[in-house]
Amino acid sequence: RDPPLPVSVGIAGSVARSGEPLIIQSAYDDGRFDRTVDARTGFRTRNILCVPLKDRKGGIIGVAQLVNKVALGTTAPEPTFCLDGPSTSAAEEVLHADSFTADDLQFLMVFASQAAMAIVSSGAFAAPQYRAGGKLEA
Repeated sequence: RDPPLPVSVGIAGSVARSGEPLIIQSAYDDGRFDRTVDARTGFRTRNILCVPLKDRKGGIIGVAQLVNKVALGTTAPEPTFCLDGPSTSAAEEVLHADSFTADDLQFLMVFASQAAMAIVSSGAFAAPQYRAGGKLEA
């Protein structure tokens, strides 16, 4: 299991701190993006949609994040790995990349509200082992 990331790190951390959703169309061009997981796994993050999970009082209990949107009707490309990290050509990225939209944001916000309600209702979030103490599970 990967260690939790500090809430001060990355796009998810930014959303967790601000409580505001983010649509990032080019992850590597955004200064908030943390490349640690990509470097460790060889994955290449292109774009990100991230929204907060809020309890009934508006408190942040987590985030939901989608990465690398794929155009409708296509299949996701298999990631290419190499010893030096992720390896994809610019042409491959353009071919397979699609952009997150306001409709995607609305969908994920509805999903996040339902997920947050389920988490809070289950009582699991109140258990100490599920509180990351200012950290986000990667």
